[in-house]
Amino acid sequence: MTKRLYTPSLPELFRVDATSVETAELHLTSIYLDSTGKFNYLNASKILQSAYKGFHDIEQLVAGCEKAGSKVGRKPNAEVVRLAAPEAFGRKAQVFQLPKRSFHFGKDRAAPFRVPFFFVENEVIKICFLQPRKNGGLNLEQCGGLFTVLKKHLLDQEFYGEKTDIEYIDVSAPNKKEARKKTVYSLNDISLWNDEKLSNHLTIISQALENLEKAGLAEEIKPRRPFKDPDLPLFD
Repeated sequence: MTKRLYTPSLPELFRVDATSVETAELHLTSIYLDSTGKFNYLNASKILQSAYKGFHDIEQLVAGCEKAGSKVGRKPNAEVVRLAAPEAFGRKAQVFQLPKRSFHFGKDRAAPFRVPFFFVENEVIKICFLQPRKNGGLNLEQCGGLFTVLKKHLLDQEFYGEKTDIEYIDVSAPNKKEARKKTVYSLNDISLWNDEKLSNHLTIISQALENLEKAGLAEEIKPRRPFKDPDLPLFD
């Protein structure tokens, strides 16, 4: 039986160059063989929730990154908090958790994802989606695919009939030589994909994954380690 590759996270699906099956294979191979990523941004996500809940002291919020998590990840988590947390300052919102999700596509693929939390502000339900990676943030076109899934398969289903939005906080760097900067997008800022475009993109990725599995790539890949804190969001 052919060994399966784990499915990339939902944001990663829209980073993939799906111009063709061949380009998708190359992109996916680089993801699976990448040996970097010795830390995650779970602590920054948790602290961001505190800011939206009303704790608006930036120095204390940043200090929360100094001891938690792996040593190599503390500075990047602090950078994310310093940029992202002030987005909540001066606002009043009710904050709620959302359990993890899987987005199903292809024959039997499921991309895992969690949003950090959702909040209600001025009678609008908004899911907060943090993009914490310094390099490799989604561009506007890629955000269109991600937002399409979040709206159609999460907001429209779970909050049908309610006023909803997405608060997407990107703290990536414009390029590898520059520092991080914060960019915030809502649904009004992004052009959603139509059904045909989304289907074509995911079909190419599904075929590329199948080809890589048949070629035996999964034999070279270690299984993903589960997150230690199941209550925190799954990033990529």
